[in-house]
Amino acid sequence: MFKRKLIRLFTIAFERSGLYKYSAVRKMYYDLRVKDIDDQWGRSTGDYDILRGLISSITVNRILDIGCGSGRLFPLYNSMGIKEVIGQDIANSALDLAKARYNYSNIKLLVNLPVEVLDFPKSYFDLVISNRVLQHIPQNSIESTIETVCRLGKFVYINELSDTDGVSSGSYVFKHDYMRLFGIFGFTVKNKGLKGKQTWLLFGK
Repeated sequence: MFKRKLIRLFTIAFERSGLYKYSAVRKMYYDLRVKDIDDQWGRSTGDYDILRGLISSITVNRILDIGCGSGRLFPLYNSMGIKEVIGQDIANSALDLAKARYNYSNIKLLVNLPVEVLDFPKSYFDLVISNRVLQHIPQNSIESTIETVCRLGKFVYINELSDTDGVSSGSYVFKHDYMRLFGIFGFTVKNKGLKGKQTWLLFGK
């Protein structure tokens, strides 16, 4: 309990410090917060129906799950027979949880690298999924991150902070203009909807 309180005090101080813009510091931050994030969201299935419908509406054999954390969406991919899933997260301890929790043959690789340095062939993935991940990438890195997901994926699903949420942006949560950013790389909205107050968008060329 004492350790959890110390971590929480550190994260509050960190969130206010301005250091968040540095990728190495963000990595350390999320490694420290893995237990809290997993306790809150690690078993959530609330968006499974939305994603199941979207995946069924397009041909999906390969998925890149950015910010996959402890693998919350892996059971959904497995149940739908997705042939190849690559999970990415900057928190190595989150990927360790995913490895321990899920032993599915279609989980081909878990990558502990920033999104913008991922190196796969162009349009290798049928679908890239970003669930409350891009909103935590600061302004100095968001365009290069979106450029990467647009290069790697035929479609990109996002559920990120938007005007419908009623949540303010802050020192580690950013409200980006996704229409503009995806538009730079030739992607437009192909489908959209709401999960509670959260707007989700499916982008494609």
